[in-house]
This record gives sequence, structure tokens and C-alpha cells, in this order.
Amino acid sequence: MIIPPACEGWKVVQVSPQQSGRAIDGLRRGGYHVWRPRLTTWITSARLRLRSKVNRALFPSYLFVAPDRPTCAMLQVMEVTKIIGDVPSRMVHDLARREAEGEFDGTAAPPERERIPVGTPVVITGGPFTGFEGIISKSDQDRDQVLMEMCGRLTKVDVDAGHVSVSRKAAVTLA
Repeated sequence: MIIPPACEGWKVVQVSPQQSGRAIDGLRRGGYHVWRPRLTTWITSARLRLRSKVNRALFPSYLFVAPDRPTCAMLQVMEVTKIIGDVPSRMVHDLARREAEGEFDGTAAPPERERIPVGTPVVITGGPFTGFEGIISKSDQDRDQVLMEMCGRLTKVDVDAGHVSVSRKAAVTLA
């Protein structure tokens, strides 16, 4: 992680897709201070089913630049497509502090959640089935399997664990 220098007059520039690295090199050669906030996440190879930890840009195709030279010279870097505008220095330094504290690290183990018992009526609170009701048929740390009625048939649907809550009807009957 690179901490941005204590500069004033930060600007946001848009760069060509997939060209952030080249734009950073070009801007630095031109004498500019450049910063790109990063987030750490897991990716899974669809073909090999391998998980890898990767660093990605928090704002793809955008960079923070503190010009020591005239702003118009930034556009001479081929990969820079547009100067979006000014950004308060405190915002850049707040983002840098949050990145340094690990706020953008999505690889940490999620907190242990209380699993919903099998057979419990639930409501789906996120994703494409938001608002649908069903019954938990299987539950693990990351996903819940909800049995719900769709088109006159019972169907099992996998839902992210954070997108399921106990139905109010169930809370009354379970209490």
C-alpha cells in the first residue's frame, strides 16, 4: 500500500479502461504525485476452483493526482482521458487512513453468525428473491438453502447467509 503524500490540490482523473498502471507511470514521469486506493478481496477461478487473494482498485479507471505542474499537462499522458475535478485533501487522506486501517480488506474471516435452524420460516431480505418467504432446508456459514413455493412447485434456492431473516410469523409461532 502506498500512502499519498501530504499535498494540496488533489484532482480526480479518469483513465482508459485497463490502463491505470500505464497512466500512473506516465503521470509520475511527468512529475505528478499519483495515488490509487486499493481493496483486497478473494477471487475464485471458475475453471480450477482455486481461491486467490488479490488487490484491486477501489475506484477502477480513476486516479487521484496532486499536480506540482500545470493541470493541462496531465492530459498529455495518453491514458488519461479526462480531468474530473478537484477533491478535498482531507478526503484523500481520510481514504488513505481507512485503507491503512484495513477497512477495504475483504479477505478477513466473516464473524461467526448464528445459524437459523432447519425448518424455520424465513423471509429473503436481499438478492433477486427479496421479499419471498420460505423455510430453511439447509444452513452453513456462508449460504442458506431456502425451500419456497414458485409457480406452484416447491423449489430450493441458495441464498447468501446475510440475506435471510426469521419471518415475523415464525417469531410469533416460535416464541
